[in-house]
Amino acid sequence: MQRFFSWFNNDRKIDGILKAALAHLWYVTIHPLDDGNGRIARAITDMSLAIDEDNCQRFYSLSSQMMSDRVNYYKVLKQTQKGDLDITDWLTWFLKTMDAAISSSEKKLGDTMAKVHFWNYFSQTNFNKRQEKVLNRLLDAGPKGFEGGLKNKKYVGMAHTSRATAQRELADLIEKGALIQLPGGGRSTSYGIDWEKWIPILDFE
Repeated sequence: MQRFFSWFNNDRKIDGILKAALAHLWYVTIHPLDDGNGRIARAITDMSLAIDEDNCQRFYSLSSQMMSDRVNYYKVLKQTQKGDLDITDWLTWFLKTMDAAISSSEKKLGDTMAKVHFWNYFSQTNFNKRQEKVLNRLLDAGPKGFEGGLKNKKYVGMAHTSRATAQRELADLIEKGALIQLPGGGRSTSYGIDWEKWIPILDFE
């Protein structure tokens, strides 16, 4: 552990992301504690990335992404620790996982910002409580929305109102620009959020 601390605190030559990957691998391989080594390794990884980015705040969670792929996480760790000391597979998995974490974060931020832009735009528009509830449900569902879109029957169920009232309120939302009519729709007309209008282009560079 003393050698690990010395390397972690003093090696400034290695790329920061690779250093985070190595620190994680080396700590769990040393396995100094009876329990909690994985959690501490992920904390060390987060700290290493924060040092590299010179920022204590990040919009992506590498730890969460690792745990979402825990089967491959443990598999590649086991292979690397018991192999011939070639850590290429571990580094490859780590970098792919980091890329997935950033992509997932970008999507979540995009969806959140879309909701903010949407309600800012309609801040002076008069919606009733039922309409607000349904719009929030659609916005929270994200671009994938409800399967088949929002139909009159779904509006009735969410708003707890009659079919006639649902139809009037849907027509009102269309007229105000809060909803658009989706193409297709099968037996009945379906509606949704115009996500291309509200999702901002995020630039993290």
